[in-house]
Amino acid sequence: MDLRLSRFGYFRTSLPGEWIMDFAEFERRGNDWDKAKYRVDITTLLRRAERLQFNEKIPNPDGEMGILTVNGYGRYKKVWIIPTFTDDQCGIPYCTSDFSDMLFIQEEHKTSVSHVMTLKNHIFIVFPKSISYELDWRLPVFDCGRHLIGFDGTALMMYEIYDNIKRIFN
Repeated sequence: MDLRLSRFGYFRTSLPGEWIMDFAEFERRGNDWDKAKYRVDITTLLRRAERLQFNEKIPNPDGEMGILTVNGYGRYKKVWIIPTFTDDQCGIPYCTSDFSDMLFIQEEHKTSVSHVMTLKNHIFIVFPKSISYELDWRLPVFDCGRHLIGFDGTALMMYEIYDNIKRIFN
């Protein structure tokens, strides 16, 4: 199985992954375009990527036009998602395609990941920060006001945790 062609960024994750063109890797690999294109999960992109942008003129390996571009990776950045959600929306599976206004903010700026994530159907769960101690610290979740949001496989785990907490306290 060729993991580079998997729709997930890495073997042990179910995070949404996207094709990127890494200009720092392009220079390191002797200006070879193919060696500088790879999949990476959105958490890494949002938290570490330098100069994250979308370029509609560069084809991605899936044969479609348009790819996210970065200039390598650097320090950790503050990331959060808007819009904010209400407590009544916690624990319900949603799809990104139903929230076209969802924005991924990286250090006060909207990122191109906002558009890319709504093009495909990723599930997500809204989880209250007040019970975030129930989540494993390694889960890739994003800040969203008084809540946290997890996508795809993380969302499924968050759904089960939230459902168990509701059952215990109701």
